Amino acid sequence: MYIFACLQALLFFFSSSILVHAHDSGFDISPSLSGAEINIRFGEEAQDGHERNHGLEKRQACGSGVGSCPTGQCCSSGGQCGTGPTFCNGPACQLAYGPACDGNISPPGSNTLNVARTKVGNVAYGGAGLYHCSTAGTIALTFDDGPYTYTQSVLDTLAKYNVQATFFINGNSLGKGRIDDPLTPWPQVLRNMYNAGHQLASHTWTHQDLTILPMNLMQNQVIYNEMAFRNIFGFFPTYIRPPFGYCSGSSGCADYLNNLGYHIVYWDVDTKDYLNDDPDLILNSENYFAGNVSSSANGHSYIPLAHDIHQNTALTLVAYMLDMLKARGYKPVTVGEYMGDPRANCYKYKLKQECKLGHSLESSGFECYSYNNDSTRNGECYDSVIDYVEHLEIRW
Repeated sequence: MYIFACLQALLFFFSSSILVHAHDSGFDISPSLSGAEINIRFGEEAQDGHERNHGLEKRQACGSGVGSCPTGQCCSSGGQCGTGPTFCNGPACQLAYGPACDGNISPPGSNTLNVARTKVGNVAYGGAGLYHCSTAGTIALTFDDGPYTYTQSVLDTLAKYNVQATFFINGNSLGKGRIDDPLTPWPQVLRNMYNAGHQLASHTWTHQDLTILPMNLMQNQVIYNEMAFRNIFGFFPTYIRPPFGYCSGSSGCADYLNNLGYHIVYWDVDTKDYLNDDPDLILNSENYFAGNVSSSANGHSYIPLAHDIHQNTALTLVAYMLDMLKARGYKPVTVGEYMGDPRANCYKYKLKQECKLGHSLESSGFECYSYNNDSTRNGECYDSVIDYVEHLEIRW
């Protein structure tokens, strides 16, 4: 009996030691992991900046097959209920199981579902999306995921070169707060963007993959962003880039965006700046851009993808791209220009409405009262898009 007890103790000691050292290593020990997967997991460990508990994982508290968090809490990507950025930030927060996820928090005001979705112009709506155009020598620089800390720097660089670009805007991602919140810098950054002649387009509310969302959550991702734009400008975009470039026909995404009157925009050159946001790595993005854009503008046109949320994109990559395009003879334009669409077609406005200050036009989805004491939202309505655009450009 004594010998058996000793053997049990030794077995427990060695097995516990192996378990502790395995978790202390920072790796999940699994014989099915490839070398690449191990590197990815190690990369996440090193880069995300969050302290990890290397003891036994907590049992999942929310998510598919488990259930939802209580009211006021968020369901993290790891299936834990809680509050604060670690749990609630989009796109990681699980919308279907976390009532307080940023993606589930609506902007103020009525929704825009009742806005007339009249289709104008010759640019295709919905469908397979737009990748390129036939106007040789043009290039439409696009920036995703902002506004963010570095967006104004990107705008300043573009201004130095007198170049307009297109920004695909997320309304409440990465813990930055709502873009229409007056306590954030974002309303003014977006006004600066519009006033400089850049095109503002939608990238959804919190950058969720639309193809895996149920219809009600897909709708929120699009409509909430419209509401936030409406609260700032009185209009919202008609161009959209689905997050991750995913919007399959089988998921219903393409048909839904078509019904809402959206032009779906993708890209044909990826700078991969999201992999190279480091002073020593951004050269990779420069080389990738240079290698995938023809040395001659004759007969070529492109829609490159970059991100204004990355510091080294703002500090280095933007100027590099602009210098290279100038040297190779390309004309930078907005996506609307690239597609031959007038600027007025790039947004939906309130038109031919009778309204007074303080009166809400529920039927139109636009509200005529002033948001956040914004003097530009004064209840006036206009008989034409051109009149309204001219008004905005004078007042802002």
